[in-house]
Amino acid sequence: MPTTTKKTSKTLFLIGEIETPQVAYLLREIIDTDWSKINHLKLYITSPGGDLHSTFGIIDLIEEKQKHHKFKVTTYALGVAGSGGFFLFLLGSERLMYSKCRIFVHEHYCADIEELPFTLQELSHEEDKALNTMYTSWVSKRLGIDFKKAKELLILNKWLNKKEIAEYNIITGTLNE
Repeated sequence: MPTTTKKTSKTLFLIGEIETPQVAYLLREIIDTDWSKINHLKLYITSPGGDLHSTFGIIDLIEEKQKHHKFKVTTYALGVAGSGGFFLFLLGSERLMYSKCRIFVHEHYCADIEELPFTLQELSHEEDKALNTMYTSWVSKRLGIDFKKAKELLILNKWLNKKEIAEYNIITGTLNE
């Protein structure tokens, strides 16, 4: 008689700035986990943001594992989910926010092209435009809103109030209200 492996949940934490130590921890955890035994990833986020390239590296890796192993992702925002923390929060099909959490959104900040050699300034501007399109597309896809509405959300450049959080379908539920 074949044995069946009981599937279980996996809990990960992003606490603080998205920088090398946090990214290294998350990437190691994602890579070292036997995802064939996981049916649910729970990701707790309290982060003001940080390195957006690393943020999307984490997102890409989780999505790749999810594609092959078909597990559910629930994200929990507590304290703050800002910038890269906000993008990572959107990874969940179920996005739960604790009552005292704040969400901060902003458009992509362009590199300071004044310090670049003249020949590289145009290249930097093109890269910034490509990144802005990628970030906006991610928000559009995850929230189920069109690109224009996602762009409107990001250019708010502010802490969102409850009305805005509801208007843009950012959360699927709240905790401890």
